Amino acid sequence: MPWNSGRIRSYSWIPPYEERFSSVVPNFQVGIHQGVDYLAGMGHKTIAFVGPVMSPDSLGCDAPEKRRKIFEEYMKYYRKDLKAVFVDTDREASAVLEKIIAYLKEEKNPATAFFTFNEAAAIGVMQGIQQLGYRVPEDFSILSYNDTVLATLMQPQLSSISIHLEEMALEAVRLLRRELLESRVPPMKIAIPSGLSERESVKRLE
Repeated sequence: MPWNSGRIRSYSWIPPYEERFSSVVPNFQVGIHQGVDYLAGMGHKTIAFVGPVMSPDSLGCDAPEKRRKIFEEYMKYYRKDLKAVFVDTDREASAVLEKIIAYLKEEKNPATAFFTFNEAAAIGVMQGIQQLGYRVPEDFSILSYNDTVLATLMQPQLSSISIHLEEMALEAVRLLRRELLESRVPPMKIAIPSGLSERESVKRLE
């Protein structure tokens, strides 16, 4: 498809055909680093990443889950003072629930904080914790990713890494306007930095 077609892929986390299409994406690297550093700053030394190993990319093909990969690399190379744990699940909250229950039953020294790849996974983690008689954040902390409305509907409300969807939408509109008004402009990729929305689901450890 020719570049001047006016099509912009604004919410593809891993945009295809970057040489042809403009895109607006969340900066996952910034977000994961923020999340890990926040949990570490709250005193958590063992952090579990909860999410799939593979996720569909923008073309519907299986690809390594970007947030998980960044978490793994950051913990391995830059946060050697922390212990990384992986609770690998698929993308359904029900599957997360089963995996968390199994993990907490089997692990003698479980992670004190769970960093989930989205809010649906965070819901599964919270349900699993509560079904076993534990509490959030008194016994385990949860930090989610995306910061959708679901984060504020949970009890307790979820601390979350915000990808700033409104700002992404504004940038997508600006890119589209640029395409429509200017001729033969090169494609651009804009990565929007994330932010931390601190609520009630993360406890500071002594």
